[in-house]
Amino acid sequence: MGGTAILSDLHLGAYNSDDLLAYQPVLDRLRSTLNELEVERVVLIGDVFDLNLSTVEHALKRAAPFFTMLGVVLRESAADPELIYVPGNHDHHPAVRLFERYSDTCITEGDWEHDEKGPRSFRFEKPTQVTTSGGDSRYEPYASYLKKTVGPGVDISLCYPVLKIGSTHLTHGHYTDNHMDGLGEQAYTALRSYIAFEDEPSEWSVQAYEDASVPFDEFLYRLAQTKDGAANEAKIWAHIQNRLPGPNRKKRPIRDFIFDRMVLPFAIKMLKERLNIDLGAVSSSRFSPRKESEKAIQTVSRQLGLKGDHLVFGHTHRPFHAEIPTSDSPITVVNTGSWLYCPGETDPGEWVSQFRPGTVGYIPDNESPPQLIYALDGWGPDEISNAMNHKTEDTVV
Repeated sequence: MGGTAILSDLHLGAYNSDDLLAYQPVLDRLRSTLNELEVERVVLIGDVFDLNLSTVEHALKRAAPFFTMLGVVLRESAADPELIYVPGNHDHHPAVRLFERYSDTCITEGDWEHDEKGPRSFRFEKPTQVTTSGGDSRYEPYASYLKKTVGPGVDISLCYPVLKIGSTHLTHGHYTDNHMDGLGEQAYTALRSYIAFEDEPSEWSVQAYEDASVPFDEFLYRLAQTKDGAANEAKIWAHIQNRLPGPNRKKRPIRDFIFDRMVLPFAIKMLKERLNIDLGAVSSSRFSPRKESEKAIQTVSRQLGLKGDHLVFGHTHRPFHAEIPTSDSPITVVNTGSWLYCPGETDPGEWVSQFRPGTVGYIPDNESPPQLIYALDGWGPDEISNAMNHKTEDTVV
């Protein structure tokens, strides 16, 4: 059995940043890395297309050369190659289609009865692996698109929200937003919970996570499909980034201190009290994204019953590899980072430690813990800027 390569957060098509795998030198570098690994399986764990910040047509056209490359690599290195797509929050719409297809099947088969919790067919209390395979365009157009761009001879499937390979669970990681202590995450979770729940869940099931996610994700998706929706979303996001704590914001020490330590925490506290939602303590200092995400993915793992196994996730765009002690044996947690270049978020002091793009998760075999490989090792902002002078040739599907 060959190894498994894992990629996330390509954000192909996004209007608000640079999707590196749309540029030929970067695509060639990834192809070289995959060839060296001789992978038999590639797993994409979300935010591959950016359907929240792009029209579907633009994102699919932008992504086609990447998928064509994957097909070539897999056919060259494996006898029975496989591609598995696990959607995230920026490409959540294909997951919504999977849930709807599953629900339609349940209804068609007669499982449409209601009980005190609502329609049975629309509830996912456990991390059920809803999947489609074969790329039948009558049922799943995204799988059909993958089949056409990847080419023949590769087994293709979409599954959601969790995939297990050997002793490793893989998921995008957007469920972690509900368990983060950062100011932005607190405000975001408070609003989503107010819309989705009459009472805050005491335990989080897949259905609860989806109830919190779907209204916002589908709204952003639908907005991005309008004539100027995606461009306007990018402007709004840039405006927010320039004013909230983070490396993009212009430095105004006194105003920043007052806003970060007093105004913003107080506003979020009032919002939580107003909405009557308990999300934990409001952090008034800049939290550690890595530590927070490491803690949050373990919380998601416990909530979904993913016990005793290694974890691979993306979502935060900050790659890391960590060994976590447990009562039994240590588990490995890997964040697969991103292939997204945001110059305002990658100043030299944070390049290596936080936002460095171009990482690949790797599982040598089903029982080995996951690893993290820096495919763009040795590349800095100058090398990436040079690479972005060479766009890939768009593939017509």
